[in-house]
Amino acid sequence: HFDDGHTDVLDWSIVKGPGGHYTGREPRLIGEAKGEQSGNWFRWRYKRRVPGNNGSESKLTFDDCFWMQDPSIVIARASVKKFGFEVAVITVVYQKA
Repeated sequence: HFDDGHTDVLDWSIVKGPGGHYTGREPRLIGEAKGEQSGNWFRWRYKRRVPGNNGSESKLTFDDCFWMQDPSIVIARASVKKFGFEVAVITVVYQKA
């Protein structure tokens, strides 16, 4: 849920492949998500149609990296691009309750 009242729901289907590689599908994806994992690091790249508050949508490219610090803490950094230009960088710390 966003402050302007619109919502966005992600419904991922992720398949683990050989050698620490992953592929993913989601209804709003353009193509397929690609992931790779090594040690405590995971990278997830994809293009997605993101809904706006007025019924519009934006095509954005995501490059997400996750680092597991311990079994209850993950640090995530996402780079978001539109038309090839970085428009946002988001860093989040997730802590399991």
